[in-house]
Amino acid sequence: MTFQLWAGEPERIALREGNAAWTRGQMAEAAAAHATQLHDDFGAEPGLICAVLVTANAAGIAALSAAFTAHGVVAPLSPAATPAELAAALARLRPQVVLAEPATQPLAQAALDRLASGEGGMPEGGTSLP
Repeated sequence: MTFQLWAGEPERIALREGNAAWTRGQMAEAAAAHATQLHDDFGAEPGLICAVLVTANAAGIAALSAAFTAHGVVAPLSPAATPAELAAALARLRPQVVLAEPATQPLAQAALDRLASGEGGMPEGGTSLP
């Protein structure tokens, strides 16, 4: 089974954010590009555990869609959480990849830094996707 969130009518508007709009085709291309990066850079295979720290905007939805497109196991994280809370969640989840958008990347990095310093234990082989 293939995940096709943005299938059909590629010219149809899928998302509006402020004065900008993205079509289904543009969102599908963004998700595919990110999924390819997951595969090429991290060896993503079906079942890859992807912790996803995003907000409800185009970049966040593209990152979330990429995890699904790569057939990953998606573990959504709250951008309202503190770095300590996220570090604890990451220690339990042990994701192979942490996906963040530009707006949440500092928070994701703070949580990963806490893990790396021994506060929660860095998931073995864990890393973040820039």
